[in-house]
Amino acid sequence: MYSVEFPPIIIELLKNGGEVTYAQVGEQYEKMYPDRLDKDDMKRSLTARSYYPSLKKAFASVRSYLKEYKDVNVISDGKTRGTKYKLEKDSSAAILDEVLEESKIKAGKLRQKTLLRLIENSLGLIPGEWMAESLVEIHKMMDREKKTYRKIIEFDSNEKLRNLHLIPALYKAIENKQVLRLVYHAHFSKDKYLVFCPYYLKEWNNRWFVFGHSRDESDSKADPKKNDICALDRIKEIRELDDEKYVEPEIDYVNYFEDMIGVSRTTIKRKSDGKIITFAAKKITIEVCGRDSRYTYERLLSKPLHKSQVVEKEFDEEKGTALVSLTVVPNNELMGRLLEYGPNIRVVDTKENHSFYKWFSEHVRQMAELYPEVPCNLNQKENEDSNT
Repeated sequence: MYSVEFPPIIIELLKNGGEVTYAQVGEQYEKMYPDRLDKDDMKRSLTARSYYPSLKKAFASVRSYLKEYKDVNVISDGKTRGTKYKLEKDSSAAILDEVLEESKIKAGKLRQKTLLRLIENSLGLIPGEWMAESLVEIHKMMDREKKTYRKIIEFDSNEKLRNLHLIPALYKAIENKQVLRLVYHAHFSKDKYLVFCPYYLKEWNNRWFVFGHSRDESDSKADPKKNDICALDRIKEIRELDDEKYVEPEIDYVNYFEDMIGVSRTTIKRKSDGKIITFAAKKITIEVCGRDSRYTYERLLSKPLHKSQVVEKEFDEEKGTALVSLTVVPNNELMGRLLEYGPNIRVVDTKENHSFYKWFSEHVRQMAELYPEVPCNLNQKENEDSNT
């Protein structure tokens, strides 16, 4: 697996004559795709940079292709470090014009095919800005005769999100059951070096995540994680491991997210035996209330929090309240989604969801303590403002 951007760069440099090195190819790649560089890449030597394995594979692939199909030899100076490559015969440069165009078309078709298959397998999910850009790219590749392209659709996005370009590579790795080595920067910790078997890609809240089986490369005795989750924007480096055996998934990811909002399942360690317990789905009851209760109720009807959402009590015009429930796994994503509704909803304390009620109410209490100068009765403050 290598980036399809490398072959055209390599061929273009060879075609222009003179001697070509890995460093020159890397330099050109960095100029063309600065957003794909790890923030620490520029501090490393060339051979330690995240893209180097792909560059090396692409160079070997180009040399093999030229020799086998075009009878063009790319020779080296025989050095072990800083090797320089050049065409064996100057006349070969003319053939490379044809090869260069072929490589660009091939790269475009390969990228197009991967993107289209990825979209077909997204099951209707609108995966944010990456998919939007991909659709635009496909359109351009399929209709090259048009001189201009007018954007008429836009998705919610995070323009500074890193590593979106890894999605096709991870998709292919899942498809080919390819084991990977990830350098992963977890939250508030040192870099982790993981042997990773990728299983599933999912987008949530404008971030992409990959699920899979992982183990610590440096600790062979550590228990593997059978359902690890890695945020793509925290991946610092990705490489193929051809000598590692792929571990098949034990989870049906198509159904894994059915009873949850987001991507995480809350777990706790049981004190009695240290066993990790995963929270099961619970019925969460929510009261619609507050000054915007009618709007909030209609919003929940038109855009349910989850497919399990049920109206327990329809909106009461006199009281300005309603009751809805949903059966989901309590997690941080549920917490965040409910907080979006501010003072217009209230989690109801029931026997089944008492633990989530305590968690949610404590979270709200801590938030309120951050604003001691703000009066609690917003309606009263609003009325006072309107009378001044």
